[in-house]
Amino acid sequence: FCSLSMQLLLPLLCEAQFIFVGPAGRSSGACRTADGGMGQKSIWSGKTHAECQSLCANSAPCIAYEHHSLPNTDQLCELHTTPITHSIPLPFAVCFIKRAAPHPETPVAPPALPCGVTSCTAAVLNTKAAGYTCGGRMAWLKETKSLTEREACSQISVDEFPSQCGECAPSRNSAVPAQPAYDPCSQFGKTCTLVLDEQFDGAELDSTRWNVEVRNDGSLRDGRPDEAQFYVRDGVEVAAGRLNLKLFHDSSLQAAEGIRCNAIAFEQRPLVWSNGRWSRDPQVSAVCAESNLRQPTGFFSGRVNTFGKIHFRYGVIEARLRLASHNQYSWSSLWLLGTDIETVGWPFCGEAALAEMWTSDTSWSKPNGVGHAFRPAFGLHTALRLPVTASTNGFEGVQSQGLNLNWTAFNDGAYPQRIITDPVGYNTYRFERTSKRIAWFVNDQPVAKAIGVNGQLRLFRHDGYSWASAGGKGLWPLVAEKEFFVVFNLAFASVSTHLFPNLTAHKKDGMLDSASLEYIKIWDL
Repeated sequence: FCSLSMQLLLPLLCEAQFIFVGPAGRSSGACRTADGGMGQKSIWSGKTHAECQSLCANSAPCIAYEHHSLPNTDQLCELHTTPITHSIPLPFAVCFIKRAAPHPETPVAPPALPCGVTSCTAAVLNTKAAGYTCGGRMAWLKETKSLTEREACSQISVDEFPSQCGECAPSRNSAVPAQPAYDPCSQFGKTCTLVLDEQFDGAELDSTRWNVEVRNDGSLRDGRPDEAQFYVRDGVEVAAGRLNLKLFHDSSLQAAEGIRCNAIAFEQRPLVWSNGRWSRDPQVSAVCAESNLRQPTGFFSGRVNTFGKIHFRYGVIEARLRLASHNQYSWSSLWLLGTDIETVGWPFCGEAALAEMWTSDTSWSKPNGVGHAFRPAFGLHTALRLPVTASTNGFEGVQSQGLNLNWTAFNDGAYPQRIITDPVGYNTYRFERTSKRIAWFVNDQPVAKAIGVNGQLRLFRHDGYSWASAGGKGLWPLVAEKEFFVVFNLAFASVSTHLFPNLTAHKKDGMLDSASLEYIKIWDL
């Protein structure tokens, strides 16, 4: 490495001693260590990409750098001193490892064999397969689907285009070892089983894994405010490797003709505060009975779930998705509900949100009222029995018996601004759950964690640099022991976010918004 005097007197010569390469051949995204963390780093603000690289080249401790070019904000430069092994997808970020520049007389090692086989030549990689080259298709799978090279080669050469790309099939060389399966539970010192790897690569939704809900959540028949959407099959689409939920208006109400509610059979009567206590509203019946009596509002959307097919208690859920962000009344979410919802109903079944558009933290910046979901939210709550105190936030009331709280209150909160997300694009969300800990991540960045302390829940939030207590209240076993199923939905005009939504301007036939799920994986612990 350059000496201190060389760094001060001959910085250009010092820089020339190094080259910078992407970890594992991939520079797009954020730098990560072997354990998936960020490692030790220093942060510089206002540095261009070239300046960031120069800082790393002239700093002996620096072994890698990460640069962020966020729109309308200062550029960030991170100098890493912990070995970096790979990068993870992150918008507007690049990662480079510092390497000693080869001596002019030192021969450069030839690149590794594509797909690990000699038959996978440049001619094969450049062969067109349905409009795209074999090599281009493999690169796309590695970049967008996070497949290993062997997985990408196998999918293109064996499964999809054997006649055009078959010479790159890894099975042609048995000496190439198979890549070990990724196990996110190894960080807990345990082994997980991958129970769901949903890539949405078919022409329609897999009915062995998913239920498409049909239910009218529109205005109640007696005129009381509610959400405006009617969930229908036309609001759910699988296309181009994604599950899309579509919010649209149809004044003809054709999408609602001849369909009946198929929602999970449980009571979802709202709680009302009267005579000094909470109780179920006696004027509202079970969800499907109520749905079939409501008149369609003209607003339609999509909602799917895995109830009765894919359940989750402990392990890891990872999903890459785009939340709805093009209509001021949109509210999309990827969340979990307790599987005992049929017998106890909500909120007693429990709920956890992996990613939710939390409109109280949304900036509606455009003149036409279209906004961007800058900071999605996470959440966790459930109840043992009805709370007995009222509050402006509805369920924030708790019943106290000594130190025992019978309600785990809403712990929703927007991600801090230092947590880097793409406001209108795709982000990767991860939810980890053991009997002792629950944790949320976005783009591999820690967001929050909940633990049990003497039987009580304690919540901590991460601001991008360090952890801080965020309180939290309730009985830990209520949220630690529930079995969940997955829900993905796109709601519209909820009174939870807009007390008196003005829907007149949105009553124009056609698409209003959408949310998309690119993949979801569940590992069972």
